Amino acid sequence: MRRAGEIVTGKFVHALLENSGLPPSSPKDLTILDNACGSGVVTAVLLEKLSEEQKKRTRVTCGDVQQVLIDYVKGRMEREKWEDVEVRLVDAQDTKLPSVHYTHVLTSFAPVDALQEIHRILVPGGVNAFTTWHTTGWVLWLQRAFAAIPGCPPFPTKEQYGNHWDTPEFLQEVVAKQGFVDVKVVQKADKPVIDSPEMYVRLFANMILGLATKWFTDEQKKEYTEKIKATLLKQLQEEFGEGQPVEMPMIANIVTCKKAI
Repeated sequence: MRRAGEIVTGKFVHALLENSGLPPSSPKDLTILDNACGSGVVTAVLLEKLSEEQKKRTRVTCGDVQQVLIDYVKGRMEREKWEDVEVRLVDAQDTKLPSVHYTHVLTSFAPVDALQEIHRILVPGGVNAFTTWHTTGWVLWLQRAFAAIPGCPPFPTKEQYGNHWDTPEFLQEVVAKQGFVDVKVVQKADKPVIDSPEMYVRLFANMILGLATKWFTDEQKKEYTEKIKATLLKQLQEEFGEGQPVEMPMIANIVTCKKAI
């Protein structure tokens, strides 16, 4: 069973691993941190890709700051019979993990503000790889829903809800400033498919509305949240059809860099 977010983010995990050089062309010792691991999708896909010989030479730590996710990943580890995987609470800002230890730190669509902490725990030549969103289909859908409701407060500006982590130039600059070398940013486009408009709204509406209405007053949230949700559903049904698959266009930035030798 996949958690909801995995329907979207899981589409980009293969590209994250490929750009990280995983699996390697020949077996070697690997010590990998699945940083802000969420549902554990990065580890799950990685283990599927590794040969039996490479699995014997690979140690993975799944870390996340949320206990509910740690519990989920522990259950997944048992169900999928992962071996040589440790699951533990980890605060990405202060991991408490050993210095100069990991060959790879992989972060899938989670805040990567603590680049110095990642730098500290990597071995020389170790790979730091992470993904950020460049464009997300739900933004355009929500903007359309906001605009269709009389009196609804405006959709937040990019300066309000976003930051520069969607921009390849910014990513290149900020990563290099933290001392990483061989910085590369590539983009991957895909269209994750959700079963229907109804499922999309059921799984994702509360999350994306939580982001988009963060600047609403309590009164505005009370008045407009359900109206926005209903409008979003109606518009998606008109665009894709009731009960029909929904394609959500997404473009990810895939960033790879290394700790200097």
